[in-house]
Amino acid sequence: MKNLNDTSESLNENWGEQKEKLLEKYSILSEADLLFIDGKKEEMLEKVRKILRITEEEFALMLSRF
Repeated sequence: MKNLNDTSESLNENWGEQKEKLLEKYSILSEADLLFIDGKKEEMLEKVRKILRITEEEFALMLSRF
């Protein structure tokens, strides 16, 4: 079962690309929702997950497919 911790390193490397795909796919998200600040990554991911109303596992799986 995937979780957000499993995708943490790939987020650091590919966040710009993943952010653009999230913005394209989910118009409910804004640039501010996806702002990546060092030390605040987990808070940002949790906020986005709640906006999309998906589980941590679903979110991690989705990010891993981008």
